[in-house]
Amino acid sequence: MAFDFEPVFHDPPSNQWFGFQAWSMERVAEYYFVTGDAKAKLILDPWITWVINNTALNADGTYAIPSTLNWTGQPSMNWDATHQNFTAGDPTFNSALHVTIVDTTQDVGVTAAVVKALSFYSAGTKKFGTQHVASQTLAKALLDRMWTLYRDAIGVSSPEMRKDYNRFNDPVFIPPAFTGVMPNGDAINGSSTFLSIRSKYKSDPAFAKVQTYLNTGTVPTFNYHRFWAEVDIALANAEYARLFP
Repeated sequence: MAFDFEPVFHDPPSNQWFGFQAWSMERVAEYYFVTGDAKAKLILDPWITWVINNTALNADGTYAIPSTLNWTGQPSMNWDATHQNFTAGDPTFNSALHVTIVDTTQDVGVTAAVVKALSFYSAGTKKFGTQHVASQTLAKALLDRMWTLYRDAIGVSSPEMRKDYNRFNDPVFIPPAFTGVMPNGDAINGSSTFLSIRSKYKSDPAFAKVQTYLNTGTVPTFNYHRFWAEVDIALANAEYARLFP
């Protein structure tokens, strides 16, 4: 099996986004809760500890979870049978791979995934041995703070500063001999940019904030209600209530 350190997207590298950690480990925790597989717990134990140690519950009621990750080194590339049954603390397993946290976030969708991972892990340890109480405690604290801070008339959403809108002016590669039009009539030529061939964005009521950013560098803040995030938040609340009635 080939290894790709940025398997989903390359700009920026997808392995920098903590959300993929949360999604993946949530599923490992769900599997552990159902099966009690000791190998799954070996994977979960250090990750859950790392999340707890790197999540801030601030005195003012806010919170912060990891966001952008920076990886150095490489994972263990020469897989062998001995590592199929690696034990906790094995100093040779992925010993050359390290991660640091670049910045933190209050992203509600990712927070919900973290809550589910914590909840299923804690419930699994209770089901198959001695409960890891700290993971349940953190799951509830994140749910409560997210609900208190970011609930609105539509759902749950935290404000986001979106520096990536500066990419709207990026040029789009067009073969030199090609000209044409988009379905809406936008011209396609050697001068095309991301925005010039998607001019419908300019009709959005909030586009003025993006245009100001493009003109002046003042980064805009938006509240997004992404469908996947709203679903994850609802599930995080439902699963916590189911696992800890």
